[in-house]
Amino acid sequence: MYNYIKGTITEVTSNYVTLECYGVGYYIHVPNPYTYSEGEQLTVHVHHLVREEIDALYGFKTIEERNIFVKLIIRKFMHFNCH
Repeated sequence: MYNYIKGTITEVTSNYVTLECYGVGYYIHVPNPYTYSEGEQLTVHVHHLVREEIDALYGFKTIEERNIFVKLIIRKFMHFNCH
């Protein structure tokens, strides 16, 4: 699992940003991509979500935002598996 990725934003779209780190461009889903700017160097706190139908990175500007996201998806996952 990844905790964070530090690098440079190379692409901003309506659904994701690309964060380049040591020559690798990471496709990261973010809540509001337009708060990022191409050329911006930053640390993105990530959660790697792996399910049968998805394998994706979700990124956040703060650890707190990421932790809230993780709590929500764990709750949702537990709800579906308990019924």
